[in-house]
Order: sequence, then structure tokens, then C-alpha cells
Amino acid sequence: MKPGSYQRTEYHRELSRLNNLGKKRSVESNEKRRQTNLRLGIKPPLMNGELNPMYGKRGELSPHFKGYKYCSDCGKELASRQAKKCARCNKLKSTTLLFTQIRKVIEYRQWRSDVFTRDSFTCQCCGIRGGQLHAHHIKKFSLILRENKIKSLSEAIQCVELWNLNNGTTLCSKCHSMAHKVKRSH
Repeated sequence: MKPGSYQRTEYHRELSRLNNLGKKRSVESNEKRRQTNLRLGIKPPLMNGELNPMYGKRGELSPHFKGYKYCSDCGKELASRQAKKCARCNKLKSTTLLFTQIRKVIEYRQWRSDVFTRDSFTCQCCGIRGGQLHAHHIKKFSLILRENKIKSLSEAIQCVELWNLNNGTTLCSKCHSMAHKVKRSH
């Protein structure tokens, strides 16, 4: 304790609190209290939850809102204005995005349907008819893209080898996963 100062008792603190109750302090007085508290290391009260004036103000409700921004690859709404791509597209390779685009075009769906029809919706490995079927590329899809130097969707659509029915076979999900495991082990 500093010389010339005294420790106030709980009774005196309560009297002082009651005396100041309901009184408005001036801006200068508030600033002086704030500086004293900072010097003594007393932190201002936290404004958690509903006490915070920004509570619940996200997106358009926020005064800092500058509009939504969308992923340049998939069009998904971005969480941050600084990002150019969403987290998922940042993790994907450019070829993965091309694979996804190719699998969504009508030509791929037609090729897949033609493979299933040719094989009578029967797994060519175990002979099970129906169920969860996959149209499997005998020559790897990625290898065809690499050999033909396909970099865009329009190039993929024009590639004859990609849509060749003889490069496709019908497999059930179990046989399809086994086919890929066998290829990886070699």
C-alpha cells in the first residue's frame, strides 16, 4: 500500500456505490477511470453473448458486410472474402475437377447407360444381376486423359477413346473395388 493511502472497508465501498448509483459520469471521468484501470491491470468487462452489440449480426445484418463471394470452381458460397476457392476445391487437383465435370455431362451418362445395357445390367465378374452397378473403364480414365493431353471439358467430349464402349464393363460395387485393389498391387 502507498504511504498516505488507506484500504477502504467493504462498508465504505458499499456507501460509495449507493451514493453514485444512478448518476451519469462525464466522458472525461470515464476516460480517467479507464486509464486508471489500464494502469492497475484491471480489464474492462467482457461483452459475451447477447451483451455484445454485434451478437447475432452475421452476413447481411453485419455493418461490415460487403456482399457474398463464391468459389471460382464449384460456385459454392465462401466463408471468407479473401478466399478464391472453397476448402474442398483447394484440396482437389485440377484433374479431379475435370473428372467431376466429365462425369456430369450427358455423353458420360449415355456411355454408362450403353455399357449397362450391353452387359444386361449384370456384373461381368461375379454374374450378379442388378444391385449397385458401376461402369468400369478397362483402360484407366486418368490414363486416357493423360495420353490424349485433355485439359478441358470440350476436349474430353471430342475424345473418341473416352466414349468407346469396348473400354467399359459392368461391375458390382464389390467387384469394382476389388478390380482397383488388384491394379494398385501390381
